Amino acid sequence: MANLLDESFELPSIDPTERACFIEKTGVHIRWMLTAAFLIIQFSNPIVPVRIFYIGMPIVILYQLCVWILLKYRCNIVAVGYFTTTMDILVSLALIYFAASSDIYLWYFVLLVSHSARFGLMGAIVSPVLFSAAYWGIMLIQEAPASYHQLLTRSLFFIIAGAVSGYLARKERHEFTRVLKQQKDILVTRQKREL
Repeated sequence: MANLLDESFELPSIDPTERACFIEKTGVHIRWMLTAAFLIIQFSNPIVPVRIFYIGMPIVILYQLCVWILLKYRCNIVAVGYFTTTMDILVSLALIYFAASSDIYLWYFVLLVSHSARFGLMGAIVSPVLFSAAYWGIMLIQEAPASYHQLLTRSLFFIIAGAVSGYLARKERHEFTRVLKQQKDILVTRQKREL
């Protein structure tokens, strides 16, 4: 009877696939909002060259549709995660390159925070470190009017934000698992008393 009890009150586990799908679906919504905001800004006060805008916008929309289709048909979520991570960084770097004088780099912060849990705490640190290195490269190539102090401050901002967000996501997951285990223990104890 004890074995049946243990089986019937098996601790629910957090399905990493469902969690990853949720993160990616959230990213799709955030990207659509960023795209809409960018359209409004671009038409009111252009920040990237018009020719680049008309080439880049269809690519961004096609990228979004591809991610939506991949998520809808439950494709390999790890591969989708790597794809969106790479594309988010490339799109952000392209925006930075073509709008070097503006603070468009801050847009990456939204994606960084929303996706910091993608590859765990380590991924939440590695992603902004790689982005910061590429950001420095673009600023130096563009000879943007940013001092080394400003570049360092912005890079630290990316890295710390990613690390904190990844840490909080990990703590939230551990706390959720702890609460589930606690509820299971209470239910098992009550069942034993009823017997």
